[in-house]
Amino acid sequence: CRETSKSGEIPKFGGVEAKAALLRKEILALLLKPKSKKKKTTLKKQNDENIDPAIAGSIDSINRENGEEIARWILQCVDASFGSPNSSSFAGSIDCVLQLASILSCILSQGPKENKKGSKAIHFHTGIPKQILVKRAIESSEAELDHIRSRSCRLLGFYAKYSNLALLESGACKNSPIGTMEPLAKAILPRLTDKSQIVRSEAIYASQYLFLSNLDAEKTEKESRNGKETTWIQKIEEALLQSAAFEPSVANRSAAVQSLPINDKTIPFLLERVRDLKPKVRVDTLQVFKEKVAVQFLSEEQRIELLRCGLTERCPLTHAAACKMLCCGWMKSLKFDVINLLDHIDPIGNESNCEIVIKTLLSIGKNNDVQLTNVLQELSDPEARAFREAMKRNIELEVDNLSVSSVLFHRVRCENLCESERALELSRLLPDLPVICDCFQKHLDLLMASKVIDDADMSSDDADFAGSIAEAECFICLQLLHLACVTDNHEEGGRRQLHSLLRNLLISLDTPDDLIEPCIKAINITHDSEADSIRLVAQVLDEIVAGGSEKENCGDDFFLQMRALSVMSILLENIHRLSEDDSIQSMPGLILPAILSTNPKLREQGVNCIGKYSLLSDPQIVNDEFKPLLLKIAGNEDENQEVRGQAVLALCDIHLVFAEEVKCSNEGIDLSSLLLSLLNHSKKGIVVIAAEACAKLFYVGRLRDPKILACLILVYFDKLASYSDDSDADQVNDVGSPVRLEQLLSLFFPAYSMKGENRKVLLESVSPLLDSVRQVILPGNKKSVSVGKMLDYICTSVMNGEKQELDNLNHIETNFESNATVSTMVAISDFLVSQFSELQHSYIRNLCKVLASANVDDIKQSKNHNITTNTASCGVSLIQRLKKNIDEIESMIESSYSDKVCLGSLGKLIEILESIDSDNEDDTDTDESMDGGSSIDSSFDPKFPIGTKIRKFFEGYGYFEGTVIKFNKKYQLYKIEYGDGDKEELTEEELIASRIATDNETNLEQTSAIDKSFGSDAHMEQSPLKNIGMEDSLEPDTQCSKSSIRRRLVHSPY
Repeated sequence: CRETSKSGEIPKFGGVEAKAALLRKEILALLLKPKSKKKKTTLKKQNDENIDPAIAGSIDSINRENGEEIARWILQCVDASFGSPNSSSFAGSIDCVLQLASILSCILSQGPKENKKGSKAIHFHTGIPKQILVKRAIESSEAELDHIRSRSCRLLGFYAKYSNLALLESGACKNSPIGTMEPLAKAILPRLTDKSQIVRSEAIYASQYLFLSNLDAEKTEKESRNGKETTWIQKIEEALLQSAAFEPSVANRSAAVQSLPINDKTIPFLLERVRDLKPKVRVDTLQVFKEKVAVQFLSEEQRIELLRCGLTERCPLTHAAACKMLCCGWMKSLKFDVINLLDHIDPIGNESNCEIVIKTLLSIGKNNDVQLTNVLQELSDPEARAFREAMKRNIELEVDNLSVSSVLFHRVRCENLCESERALELSRLLPDLPVICDCFQKHLDLLMASKVIDDADMSSDDADFAGSIAEAECFICLQLLHLACVTDNHEEGGRRQLHSLLRNLLISLDTPDDLIEPCIKAINITHDSEADSIRLVAQVLDEIVAGGSEKENCGDDFFLQMRALSVMSILLENIHRLSEDDSIQSMPGLILPAILSTNPKLREQGVNCIGKYSLLSDPQIVNDEFKPLLLKIAGNEDENQEVRGQAVLALCDIHLVFAEEVKCSNEGIDLSSLLLSLLNHSKKGIVVIAAEACAKLFYVGRLRDPKILACLILVYFDKLASYSDDSDADQVNDVGSPVRLEQLLSLFFPAYSMKGENRKVLLESVSPLLDSVRQVILPGNKKSVSVGKMLDYICTSVMNGEKQELDNLNHIETNFESNATVSTMVAISDFLVSQFSELQHSYIRNLCKVLASANVDDIKQSKNHNITTNTASCGVSLIQRLKKNIDEIESMIESSYSDKVCLGSLGKLIEILESIDSDNEDDTDTDESMDGGSSIDSSFDPKFPIGTKIRKFFEGYGYFEGTVIKFNKKYQLYKIEYGDGDKEELTEEELIASRIATDNETNLEQTSAIDKSFGSDAHMEQSPLKNIGMEDSLEPDTQCSKSSIRRRLVHSPY
């Protein structure tokens, strides 16, 4: 710095950086002296041995200097750093100088210090260096140059960092260190919203040092706050929270996440950042949880949310960061006890998440996943060995002392054994099958006892305790059933014991419903053939119907029927074909009484069973017997909506399985008309189920009705918005959930648009969709439907599907032209023309705005597409058809009510179409003009050459003179330009009907004779204008312009 003041040049900082780094290291060693005398002596020896004598002398001289002189010396260093060029080559040197200045200011501002012997005190000028340094940093934080503001923020951060370190070491944090940080916080706070990204980044970095670093110190800090001091720290926290959520820079969001203090307020917010769009933010957030937040400090819900969002296969970086948090953070804090870890994440309520955790830990412990080999690098060698040994250790299953976590761990571990080690490991990890059966019976007895206690009269606390015991025992029984399926069940005695136990469970009405499905699956797995397992379950069904072993429940027909139907439903789900056994063939006899029952729950379960049974039956039987029954139930308006929903799902499954065998309609009842009526039903549940069934049938090509697809679009955009408000997020996986349907349809439409034939159906659904919207917004309904969004979604889906199909076919030409926009506009205009008299004024105005908002580029892309329609006007382009419709719509609007908004919207579209038409004519070769050959019809000779003068009468405005400027041989149209600049196209007949005045017709008498001839009644009777309704449609209207009249007379090639 002194050299700088003499020469005026910036010196090279290489040597300064090295000396400053060494000096900073020694000062930090002196600043953070260990409290132990033994350690202090060791540190002194190390310092005496390592410290440079020149540096030691400089420290002694500093102690003898006047405080103000020292402050000026420090200030010169800081000013030189602030004035250094904004170059990366100076960054390290500037960093060292700023840190050194902060350390010296902290040391020299601590007050009296005793020397090593304690007999002499060295007095510093307390606070002088600190005050001057902080004042200069605060002043510089408002400088105009970005790099000065950023370096001032960095200096403030360094000062806060080393000041807090000194305060924590000396124990001064207990005496409210927050007050010393207030000026720094006030200076940093505005820089968190600075216009410069680098300044915001440095301010975020500096903010982390305004808070004490660990949770205990944070608690002390929180307790020491008063009202004034709480204000600024809350503002800093709020600003950091805003930066972490809304900062556009990914690096700054990540820095804000790392700078946030850890407390009850910020932890929920950090959980949201685990779901950030950018992987870097997610990874850094998980790193914060690993380093700063102990697993015990989080609630059970927060731990589960972290694991659910982190252990995802969609992002390898996030998955690896979550694995590091799990292994190097949580497992390390729990002494690598996996059972203790599972106890912290509630296996009963979060079984699937716990399974993922166990599989991940086993994979890391065995080094099975190449992507996770670096997870344990942050652990020391002894810690990494302890982790691997914990995962490989043969933890015996203590059948006499089973816990929820231990039995789950053993079940997942046994199920994930590879084939080569399965036989050996299972014999060591699990006992024999009879022992497992005895253990299962023991816990089953405890479960039944806890249910009896739960049913008795007791306090709410005792009832909750009994309920938790019942849940735990039921969970253990489930895991034991899984273990019984994976263990060696070839021993006949153990297998018979297991089958007897499962049979009694299924027959007993006291068995919880959660155990029914695992019992039937265990029967299927432990039998040699599917026929044997079906025979055993059929015997169970016979005993249930007969009353079973529970004689006291013989009169309870409802529970017996429900148990029989539950067993039957699960059996039908887990078999591949029906057996020839008489008991299986008699199943419909058990199902039909339930369908005819007066109890809706029995009917619902009966319809569910008949649907599953039909999938395994002969197609002819299904078509003749089961499908008519299901159609009748689904179409019965008096039936319960849950029963009708089950019938719709069954019909959908039948059509999916029997693609060709099952007919589309039976006895006059058509599935398409049924689904269409259900989609328009007033009950939410029926609409949601019908919509899901329609999406499946459309996707596989069983349905191609545009009306149903239009209703599906309306459900997606209109009805689901109101349905989702009162839906339960926990039921997202259940059929009939609006949230589930919304997710399904969001994937369905883009996937459906991948095929060309499907895109055609999607475009054909525009007109039915417009009609459906018309029904929704009828007078009396207060609902508003955004028809523009739906139409735009259709066009976007079609165009994306076309592009994706071309990309999949590896076309060289990646540019493509789509008719989706123009086809949609034609459908809208057709709808307006055909339904104009029945539409509300507001709906017409809305559709006119939609037409005017069309993308011009999409229309221009379609100008050369001569895609024909299936109407009588075959061969006519979409553009010409659109122009004709727009002319008719404009005419109808003007004749009924003159709406300036509608006319203005249509005027914009007309200008676009006219410009496209003009461009198209300019690009036409001379073979389409009269002075060259024509590839269309070269034999046609135009009667009126270019330059022919005409004089045409417009009622209410008089005569206008025009000139033939072009002739299109393709469509045989004359293009006329009038004196006021307007243009139109006329056929030869229309041109004859107008007054022709060639250059040779200069005689006024001839002109007068022609006027009389064209003005006579006889001529008007032969004029084609009468055929298009001139007398009715062109009445005088002072609000109607000549150009609008002319447009009505323009004849397209139609």
